[in-house]
Amino acid sequence: MLKLTLGAMALTGLLATSAFADAHADKMAALIAAIEANGCMISDANAPAILAASGLTDEDAGAAMDAIGEAGEAADATVKLTMNEDGTAMLTSPNCPAQ
Repeated sequence: MLKLTLGAMALTGLLATSAFADAHADKMAALIAAIEANGCMISDANAPAILAASGLTDEDAGAAMDAIGEAGEAADATVKLTMNEDGTAMLTSPNCPAQ
């Protein structure tokens, strides 16, 4: 299952800034859409639903998370995934306004 193994990192971005991110753009888009469709937050409770909605394997979802993190180094990133102290991750995107 999709695991929240991001530690205390704050991940931002959607703009591909590297060959790695470019190679995983479709996976990133699928995962972001699934998170948006499931309330803009990842938790242990909804991670299985997000993974199912994304259509990705555990491995592909992990690659997508890594690519989102790497792309997040862009100054003009449009998507931000922030790890919370309670182990959840909150998505901020055009479809998920900051709270």
